[in-house]
Amino acid sequence: MTDELLTDPTPKKKQAEVTEETLDVVRDATEKQDPKTFDFAGFVAGIRPTRRAVTIYSRGDLAAERDLLSARLREAEDMQAPAKERTELRKQLKTVTREMADSAIDVVVEGRSSEWAKKLRDALVKDGVEDAMVRTSYIIAEQIVQPEGVTGELLEQIRQVSEPQWSLLTHAAAAANNGEGVTPDFSRGRSGTPRR
Repeated sequence: MTDELLTDPTPKKKQAEVTEETLDVVRDATEKQDPKTFDFAGFVAGIRPTRRAVTIYSRGDLAAERDLLSARLREAEDMQAPAKERTELRKQLKTVTREMADSAIDVVVEGRSSEWAKKLRDALVKDGVEDAMVRTSYIIAEQIVQPEGVTGELLEQIRQVSEPQWSLLTHAAAAANNGEGVTPDFSRGRSGTPRR
């Protein structure tokens, strides 16, 4: 991974289906903007940095147990196992799923300019932080607006234990920095993070 991580686009997701309903919303918004009377200064005054959110889990290890229980439950249903056995598997699956969900936290990352990122990256290099991934952790920590108290050191701990969770944060930061998710179709599938 290189310093360019923060400017690389995230993997493209499947395009959200544009429905007549979303087109109506766009048409309504467009029709209200008369070019002759539109207050562009007011519009600019209302602009906010792009934010993206991602959910990470402290108990990501439970995903394996959840996968196994799901597979066992499917097998039990396919074999028409006794109801008591299927009920017990469902109960175990629900418990593990709840435990994993309880370990979740939503992280909100605010986009920054490439100039801002370069200045911080240069400052980190000057301070002796030579590893590009470590610098990325520090940069992303500065972009996290929720929850409070996130530091580069803590993100490095996440990376050491669960790099896939850390990668979710890097993708969210890249999407916020690139303005991804700001689309005219206003569909949740393009700009929102599904809740658990």
